[in-house]
Amino acid sequence: MFLDFLVEELAKRVGQGADFILDNQIVDGLIASVSADHVVVIEQSAGYGGAAPVAIPFDAINTVVFSYDD
Repeated sequence: MFLDFLVEELAKRVGQGADFILDNQIVDGLIASVSADHVVVIEQSAGYGGAAPVAIPFDAINTVVFSYDD
């Protein structure tokens, strides 16, 4: 039931920024797309090569913090 809510909420926020806290890392970026089993985030990278898409399975996500523009 919570998974359905999470998928629905992430789908509403495609194009917005978010931090995805996983067991061993934090992925900071823009929500690019959402499917039934994962979310694709365009990771914000300060290094060379620009942005990189990261597919995150829902079972790996511990917390999501959404970015808000003032």
